[in-house]
Amino acid sequence: MVITSYHIQNILRTYSQQLSEGSRLARVRKMDNVDRNDFVKISTEARKRYMIEKISQEMVQNLGSGPERNNTAQEILNRLSREYGQPLDVALKEDQGLVFKVLGQDDGQALAALSPADSEQLKTRLMDITKAVISDNLL
Repeated sequence: MVITSYHIQNILRTYSQQLSEGSRLARVRKMDNVDRNDFVKISTEARKRYMIEKISQEMVQNLGSGPERNNTAQEILNRLSREYGQPLDVALKEDQGLVFKVLGQDDGQALAALSPADSEQLKTRLMDITKAVISDNLL
């Protein structure tokens, strides 16, 4: 069997074409995998809710830990106090979390700490009020 130079050239040309197509296909497949794994599409509404949730959690933590409160924090605490019917103060204690205290009308001194059940209800309501205020301020 005789193999001519023409057959060898055709085989080499076909081989090089297959190699170049294979590397191009590998790059395309690799880019497709990167696109699917690296990017997540989140709707604007979901992103907004996520930001409100994160800011609210941080605001509640700062509300309990800091003695100085900004206008937003004071507004949140005032709304909670109005809903509760008495002036409230909140403090963050490491072993108990957020602790709510009823303040005196005249002197502003703490009269009594609230029960754990009342505190849990107020924590939930505080978070709801905080989300509402943050949402209003973002718009």
